[in-house]
Formats: sequence, C-alpha cells, structure tokens
Amino acid sequence: MNMSFIERQLQTAIKSIIAWADKNGFVFSSQKTTCTHFCKVRGLHPDPIMLLKDKAIQVVPVVKFLGILFDSKLTFRPHISHLKKKCIQSLDILKVLSNTTWGCKSSTLLKIYKSVVLSKLDYDSVIYGSAAKSVVQQLDTVHHQGLRLASGAFRTSPVQSLYVITGEPCLKLRRERFSLKYYFKIKQNPSHPSYERVMKPFFGQFYERRVSFIPSFGHRMRPLLENFNLKNIDILPKHDEPPPWRSRNVLTIDDFNKLLKSTTAPSVYIQEFCYHRRIFERYVTERVLAHGAVAWCLEPTVRIARKLSTIQRPFLLAISGAYRTTSTAALQIILGIPLLHLQLQREARGTALFRLRLPLSTNVSDIDPSEIDEKATGWSAHPSEHLSPTQISLDDGGNINTGLRIYTDGSKTEKGWVQPSVF
Repeated sequence: MNMSFIERQLQTAIKSIIAWADKNGFVFSSQKTTCTHFCKVRGLHPDPIMLLKDKAIQVVPVVKFLGILFDSKLTFRPHISHLKKKCIQSLDILKVLSNTTWGCKSSTLLKIYKSVVLSKLDYDSVIYGSAAKSVVQQLDTVHHQGLRLASGAFRTSPVQSLYVITGEPCLKLRRERFSLKYYFKIKQNPSHPSYERVMKPFFGQFYERRVSFIPSFGHRMRPLLENFNLKNIDILPKHDEPPPWRSRNVLTIDDFNKLLKSTTAPSVYIQEFCYHRRIFERYVTERVLAHGAVAWCLEPTVRIARKLSTIQRPFLLAISGAYRTTSTAALQIILGIPLLHLQLQREARGTALFRLRLPLSTNVSDIDPSEIDEKATGWSAHPSEHLSPTQISLDDGGNINTGLRIYTDGSKTEKGWVQPSVF
C-alpha cells in the first residue's frame, strides 16, 4: 500500500480526534504522543510524517501499550527481555523467604510465586505467545528458577520433576490454555470485533508459503483445536442479563408519585415523609435488635432497658421532628410507639414459649408449654400407613391386615413384610 495514502488517511483521523478533544475539553500532548511504523520490510523505507497541531509526531521503534512493548516488527523481543528482567528482580523475594532455617513452607512460597511472578508471566501471554520459539523460551528459565526456590529442589533436579512436585505445568501449556480460553470467549460472542477474523481467518496459503511470517491468532488456534479434539464443539452464545433497573417486576414504595411538585406544598412532603418513616422504622431497627432476643431479653434489667431507650431516642426525634429537650416518654406517647425493651421482651417470651417450648418463670406466666397445641404439619400420620391400592403391590396377592405392622426394609421376612412399588 502507498505510504502517502496511509499518511493522508491517518492525518484526517488525527484532525477529527483533535476537533473532538477541543470540543469536549481534552488536550493531547505532542511530546507524549508517538508513532510506530509496523512493517516487515528490511530495506530502506521512509517513516510516515504526521502532524499534531502543526508539530511532527515522533516515530519510535518501540511503543508501550497496556503494559506490553510493541516493536516495529512485532517480534516481542523487547517485551520479553523487559519481562524477564522484571521477574528476576521479583524472585529476590523468594530467595529471602526460602531460608532453610527460618523460611516459609513450600506451599506458602508457591503461593507467593504464583501471585508475584507467575501472574506477570501470564499477563497477555496470548499476545506475546506469537513470538518465535527461541524468544519465548527465555522465560522458561525464570519459571524453573521460581519452582526450584518454592519447592526447595536442587539445581540438578530435572525440570519434569519440578512440574510433578509443584503441580505446575510449563509455560507453553499455560499459554495454550489461555489462548484456548480466549478463543472460546470470542466464539461465544458473535458481536466481538475479532469474531470474523478468528473464526474465519484468511491468508492461509500465504502463511504456508512464508514460514518466517507469524500467522494470525485464528491460524495458530487450528493445530491446538485439532490436537485436543475441540474443533467441532458448539458453544452457546452469551446472553447478557438485563440490568436490575430495567426489570418491570421490581415493586417499590413511592408515596410521592401522586404528589406533583407544582400543586403540592412543601409541608405536605414533610408530613408524608414522616408518616412513611414512622411506619417502616420498626422493620429496620426492631428487626436488628430482636435478633437473639430470647437469650438476653426475657427479663431485661434496668441497665438494658436504659440502653435500648438510648438507641430508640434518635429515631423518635428524627420521626417526630421535636426538640432535643423533649423527653423520651413524651416522644413515645406522641408517636404511639411503645418502649423498645417492652416490644423485645414480648417477642422474646412469645418465641421461647410457642416456638422453643421453654417454660417461663412463675412470676411471668403459669402456662406450661406442653399445654399449648403444636403447629399442624403437612402429615398427621405417616404416609405408609394410609397408602392407596394403586401405590403398593403385594407379592402373595393377599390383603393387608390393618392390625398388622408393615415393614418395608426387609428386616421382618416371616410376617408383615411387603415390597412397595410406586407407579
């Protein structure tokens, strides 16, 4: 493609971006903006000349984007060299913690290695995994050294033994796993920008003739899919759930919906809000305090009653809007809300008597829990005692004597044993 045509297209795009930035209040720095010409041509070829507000954009051989160094030939050699140096520095943490006398356990060292070093090696391995094999293998030494420090193995220990001891695969298998995961993620979403290029890659014959050229992601996935027999697997498309605010089944309490602002006085809003807060106050405060009230509020002491009154007072002041000098008893009478410790005491005694079947003290109640009728359950008798004729079959064809007991577990084989069959 002609370089002059590319320059004109890119310059038009830059002008559009600058116009949008000026309109929305953004500024692009000409000193921080750089350009990289990705090209495989080995001979002499001119770099593109593009302007940013009448200033030439600097052309650099390597650019960093989202933590990855992209070189002009996409060999990823600078990125892998930088990544190796960074991971070796992080291995110093394991060297300090792997002391034989006071160091950490192997399991702890392995977790530290995974979180500090291995996470950096896995980051965007799908992208730099397209580099040459000789370039990517530089990271294997870092991986092996980290496994040796974590497991306490000798330097002469075979690499395969390290994989078995630590349970960690080699970096090549990890890159293949992440690549397959990303491939099926794209396949699951037909609206993905790379869906057509990955699912239906082109230039297949070109990459077969030019072995030195790195194939695209879709072509690199084909051998992996064939080796793992994943080529003809159908993936269900991803459907995003609608957000909660678009659901029509959400029921809300809106007391102000019927009150228009143009025809409603502010005092009406305040009155409606106070009424709403008065109605639903107990559903929040009382439910929190009533948790486990059976254990501590059957017979509350004076200290507990005062503490509960102190907790209830701020809510009463907020609901009534009264002065802070108003007594708590007056607020309770005005609002019609009883004492909090009396409400909790009543609920605790009812729970202890009717649900837990615990006898109360004689000065509180003389009711015996055994005298209270229990709550009716689903079955008043065992279902096996009232089976219909269509739900049971007899081996001997005889009738069942209602005076005999029925054993269905085979423990009584002489008399009274039947074999149930449900249809």
